[in-house]
Amino acid sequence: MSSTVPSAFSLTKATSMSRIRVHVGVLIRAVAILFYTLAHPATSANAQADWPTFAFDMQRTGFNPRESILGPQTVSNLHLLWSVDLGGPVTAQATLLSNVETSAGAKAIVYVSTLLGDVFALNAADGAVVWHRSLGFVLTPCSDFSASGYRIGVIGTPSIDRSRKCPFRRIWRRKIARSRYPDWRG
Repeated sequence: MSSTVPSAFSLTKATSMSRIRVHVGVLIRAVAILFYTLAHPATSANAQADWPTFAFDMQRTGFNPRESILGPQTVSNLHLLWSVDLGGPVTAQATLLSNVETSAGAKAIVYVSTLLGDVFALNAADGAVVWHRSLGFVLTPCSDFSASGYRIGVIGTPSIDRSRKCPFRRIWRRKIARSRYPDWRG
C-alpha cells in the first residue's frame, strides 16, 4: 500500500483510518464543489435563482443550492426592500423567476396570488406591478375566510414551469361545484 498510494494518503503507524476518511471526504467535497461551480457559473454576485414552487423544489426542501448571499454573517443585514398592497389576503407562497422577458427588458418577476382570486406579476427589484389577472372566487360560510369576505380565490402556491413560457397555464380542468356558490355544509 505504501508505494502506490499518493504521499498525502500514505499510511504510517501514527495515521488512523478515520483521518484518511476525513481527508478523502474533504477531497470529494472539494471536487464536487469545483464541478458544481463549473457547471453553474454565476452571472453576477447578485444572480437570482428561480424559486418556482412552494418550498423551492418538488421535494419541498426549502433549500436553494445556488444561494450565495444569505448566510449567518449576512442575515443581520436583512431589511424590507418594498411592499405592495394587493387588495386582499395572501396565503400562498410567492414564486420567483429570474430573467423573464418583459416589454422593458429581462427582469426577475415575483408571482403572488390572493384569496380574492387575483394573480400579480411584480418586478422583484421594486415591487412594481408588471401585470395583474383576476381569476375569480367562490363564496363560503367558513369563518377561516372572514378576512377575505368569505371569498376563496387562489389558496395554494402554484408551480411555474419555465419551459412552457406561461406561468399558471391550465393543464386540465375539473368542475368541483355545480354553481358559483358550492354547498360547503358537507
